Amino acid sequence: PARHVPDGDALARDGQAWVLELFIHDVRSGALVRNAVLNDADPLSLADQASVRILGAANISLGGPRRDVETTSLEAYQHFMRALEHGRSGRLAAHVRDIDASIALDSGFIPALRTKIAMAVGGNDTATVRRLRLVMQRYAARATEFDRMEQQVWDATYGGENERSEALARELVRRFPRDPRGYELLQGILSGHG
Repeated sequence: PARHVPDGDALARDGQAWVLELFIHDVRSGALVRNAVLNDADPLSLADQASVRILGAANISLGGPRRDVETTSLEAYQHFMRALEHGRSGRLAAHVRDIDASIALDSGFIPALRTKIAMAVGGNDTATVRRLRLVMQRYAARATEFDRMEQQVWDATYGGENERSEALARELVRRFPRDPRGYELLQGILSGHG
């Protein structure tokens, strides 16, 4: 029997995109297992993204390729999510380990690559930044609209265009007001600029 049940509490339109607030609960206890804010212009892609999260919460492997999903590797996605948790908690060795594992499982997983690039920038590892940017260019077709906008923010930041990077980050928040990643990015950019 299934142990987890999804609960799509809110499905709404945001401009051209559909936004789904997804909550996955343990059936027995009712406890929240995972939540996510997903967005996509294509409702079928949105459903695919939700499926990846639901299967991840249930530890079920995907059986084949999906279109417009950040990664078709459930294990890569799980490593990525753990890496984010480790990073927020200050467990840097675990953060690095899980990001590396995520990329090893799916070398074109754009959010994982971007996270690894940010780590390399912080460590002044320009060779890794250059190498991973080439990888990201190779897999650019897999980038979501959020990914593309986020990349513009980072390109402006790394190019020393402070005002432009702030404006782009604000536009990302306006475009995806229900996605906490945009707020985290804007906060990081503003903090970095003092």
